[in-house]
Amino acid sequence: MQAKFTFFQQLQKVLRFLFLIALIILVAPILIFLMLFEAWNRHVKRFKSEAQHLPEKLTKNHLEEKLSLDDIEAREYVYDPLNSVPHLPFGHNNSLWVRFKSKLEEDDELWSFSGVLKNNFGQRQKEKGYAVLRDSQIQSCYYVEKYVIPEQHSIAI
Repeated sequence: MQAKFTFFQQLQKVLRFLFLIALIILVAPILIFLMLFEAWNRHVKRFKSEAQHLPEKLTKNHLEEKLSLDDIEAREYVYDPLNSVPHLPFGHNNSLWVRFKSKLEEDDELWSFSGVLKNNFGQRQKEKGYAVLRDSQIQSCYYVEKYVIPEQHSIAI
């Protein structure tokens, strides 16, 4: 009697194992399909949201004043009486300015600019800095100020 009981127990274990294998074989492709479908939907949604929030480009309308390199460096020279910031144009950001200047060509014009533009997330942001005008086209920019303008919500009373 004991032998039959163990035989049935072992048969139950084998049947459970076969049932789990069958379940995995049937369910796994469905789960994989659902995961791929979800990943695709996330990709499509991100692509659509990026298309809706394309950043605005800086245009010639934002340009304010044509300046020379010397004018800009004099404007942006940092003097810190505590000597915590280097006494250079743009202070700690001077290395970025030097890299920006190194890319200038002989006939490039430098202009100051200021404007409120939309960023990648559709938020309005204030931008100020200097733009390189080459062949009547804005080629690159050096940003001095760039920050998101908080939205003002009206409160109904």
